[in-house]
Amino acid sequence: MVLILSVIPCSGIIAQNLSPARPALFANSPDIVKAPIFQMDAAFSKPKGTAIQFDLAPDFVFSGNIISSVKKYDKLSTIIVSSHGLNITILCLSKIVNDDQTVSYVGHILSKDYADGYELKKSVDGSYAFKKINMDDLIQDR
Repeated sequence: MVLILSVIPCSGIIAQNLSPARPALFANSPDIVKAPIFQMDAAFSKPKGTAIQFDLAPDFVFSGNIISSVKKYDKLSTIIVSSHGLNITILCLSKIVNDDQTVSYVGHILSKDYADGYELKKSVDGSYAFKKINMDDLIQDR
């Protein structure tokens, strides 16, 4: 009898922690999308509030407003773009000037309401592409 009473409260706690799976925003988008680095690099010179567009693929355009633009130590710049049409999705992009004066980029396209997103990755040949990711594998807030 004591065992039954102790199991019931635990099952209520577990049920409260389970939440429905988030939908995929990019289910119909390619798994890999070439990153337009020239367009993205130009965005670092734009002020906060500027409308901007990145042509990622023929059927995949990310457009929005720069909601944050920060430059630190002349070696790190970060912009955040809030999308106009992708359900409160943001693109966060950072430009890093390395010690040897080469430039590297890191970035993500994400939304807290969806299970998928994109992460900017550098290829062996030096080009960049956004690769689809599962947000639940990265963020353990659930």
